[in-house]
Amino acid sequence: QENWAHYKGPYVRSALFFLLNRCSETGEVSSGKLTSGNYNNFALASLATFKKRDNFFLVYDETDDFVQSIVPSDLSDYVLIRAGDFKYNLFEEG
Repeated sequence: QENWAHYKGPYVRSALFFLLNRCSETGEVSSGKLTSGNYNNFALASLATFKKRDNFFLVYDETDDFVQSIVPSDLSDYVLIRAGDFKYNLFEEG
């Protein structure tokens, strides 16, 4: 759970995300004990029938200042922002 995002291969990361999301007892990839109960034929069938949307594009912007990356656009409905690193206690480390 701590290292899945650091794998270089996108398919390996995707597979680990799917497995952790499906089999974590909390339903979250970052917490919960791994249980195999939700890893079944139905889960694999939903993965096999997943269809990528025609107008769904993700772009990872590696700039240090994310504010420069935000530009108004009529072509998109959403902007996802990586808002910083996770901290266990904002008041002690923030």
